[in-house]
Amino acid sequence: MGDLERATELYEEDGRRPRTGAGPGPPGHLDLPRSDLALIYRDAGDGERALPLAEAVLADRRRVLSTDHPDLLTSLNNLAGCYGAVGAADKAIALYEEVLRDRTRVLGPDNPDTLTARNNLACALAEAGDLDTAIPLLHTVLQDRVHVLGRDHPHAITSRGTLGGAHRRAATSTARSRTTGRALADADVYWARITS
Repeated sequence: MGDLERATELYEEDGRRPRTGAGPGPPGHLDLPRSDLALIYRDAGDGERALPLAEAVLADRRRVLSTDHPDLLTSLNNLAGCYGAVGAADKAIALYEEVLRDRTRVLGPDNPDTLTARNNLACALAEAGDLDTAIPLLHTVLQDRVHVLGRDHPHAITSRGTLGGAHRRAATSTARSRTTGRALADADVYWARITS
């Protein structure tokens, strides 16, 4: 079993070590522990501690990586999530749009990372209450994930549930029932596969 508290302690301990340049390994892995700590804080609901770390990691990566580097795009995505965690929806959406634009250009529209970027943007739009934009985008994400990854892939199953949740929020019960029912059935199939 994972231990979030222990993970936080280890990453905080590593973060107190003095830095002497980029360190060993490829430049894309610059300060990976600090990036992971930002995600731990965000996932634990502590966006106020996550945000400055995510901003610092992005600044460092911008200093040493090209604008098209996948790790730089991941840092942009992580910062967007931190902005969302502190309620700065406009900043989160703007960064998610940038990540989607760049991942589409660099990786292509059907790359799984591009599909994740599209999903993240749609979720941020839904969180901000723009369901009229989010629902069609979530529907497209679902179709593309099924096409690229397969109907039973965990990301496709998650997309069904996310789309169902957006429909629920929009109070469209017909679509909600159909989509949520499929998501639950798919989740049961997936669970049966991984536990057998």
